[in-house]
Amino acid sequence: MAISCGLFESNGYDLPSEKVYVALQSLDQVGIVDILTGDIEIVDIKYTTISCNDYDSETVCNMASGCAWMDMESMSHCMALEDDCIYLDETQCNNTEGCEWAMNMCMEIGGMMDMGSHTPHFIVIDETNRYWFVTAITSGYVGRYNLDTNEFIDNILVNDAPALMVLNEQNKKLYVSRMMPMEEMMMGAVSSKIQEIDYSNSEMLMMSDSFIVSSPVPHGLAINEDGSEIYVASNTADWLYKITPPSTNVIQGYVMDSTIGNSPDIVTQRLRPIQCLSINNLLFVSCSGGIWYNSFTGEQTNVPGQLQLWNSTTMTLIDAIQFGNESMPWHIINSASEERIFVVLSGDNLSPGSAGVICLNYTNNNMQIVWENYSEEFQKLHGIDISESGDIIYVSGRGDDNLHILRADNGNKIKSIPLGSNVMAAGIRAFHY
Repeated sequence: MAISCGLFESNGYDLPSEKVYVALQSLDQVGIVDILTGDIEIVDIKYTTISCNDYDSETVCNMASGCAWMDMESMSHCMALEDDCIYLDETQCNNTEGCEWAMNMCMEIGGMMDMGSHTPHFIVIDETNRYWFVTAITSGYVGRYNLDTNEFIDNILVNDAPALMVLNEQNKKLYVSRMMPMEEMMMGAVSSKIQEIDYSNSEMLMMSDSFIVSSPVPHGLAINEDGSEIYVASNTADWLYKITPPSTNVIQGYVMDSTIGNSPDIVTQRLRPIQCLSINNLLFVSCSGGIWYNSFTGEQTNVPGQLQLWNSTTMTLIDAIQFGNESMPWHIINSASEERIFVVLSGDNLSPGSAGVICLNYTNNNMQIVWENYSEEFQKLHGIDISESGDIIYVSGRGDDNLHILRADNGNKIKSIPLGSNVMAAGIRAFHY
């Protein structure tokens, strides 16, 4: 399906031959926007939610990701491997929230039924191997598509609200984080797991590893240039983790605010980190901040949004820059040719003009603002990416239903492309064709 939005004036600025993939959450779609024409190709996210219960062969069941064959003689069948209820006896089952006793065994409530909507959230592109991937936070899937045809290839069920992703293109590994709580959408995940997915098989995604950190909701996610280190930030505990998956699987944790000094398993929700970005030996972390309730003093504090800069070798905080109280920094992207970072400020709908985009220079590990673009036209900005040339910034408006196109040198808006009505545009990824 393609939606033609006609030709758009570009204010005299030459736009690149690029397409931007946008997760349209409320429609269960990914919109592929042609920047030159404004045309939008639609890919529906309507997976057949095959559950483990649908497999009637022990061999097929054991080959399927997340499934295990339960040998119960005449009632033997396939069940979800990660069903936390499955090993409970009847008494334990009836006393455990989310579990129910049925068919003479314990299972998750609703575990026999399909999930319904998918809510696509984040997109990554592997240009080397010609794939693009999308997470579906509601149904728990990661989907893989052909980059040249946009045809669906396969998906894999990871459960626990998959959120952000990073790629190791050389080893064909995909790492998946977890969704943080969002009042207007869902409760979020309680998992502390980062999943590793192997996509070296051209027909089937396979679980290859998982990493358990000491904090809940590991949401922010980054990978270094050679794929030897994964960085994770807990959205609710304000802790950072460095994981070395290819070698020792060592997981090291670091508190993000030493003045608070909370333990990793305590839900603090003070800084509320959103996304991480690795550049050489530097790690950037966007933190949305907001109202923080201090359980020890009973006081409430409005914590400004901020961007932190860490040395990823020593895992020490180098610099931090604060924005406004209603700024809510969200996704971040870097320039490939300059020492610059671009940060989306989601903003607060009750404070018009609080949403915007900021460009920062990080020369000599010292962050300084280069330009800022705030506008009442921007509402709940979410995703951001940069053109291959580095001249153009793309930003999705989750609240205003537009794909905004800005100049990278000064932040001036070139144009906005309407994505539809109430589409809840989320993560985006640009592709030069």
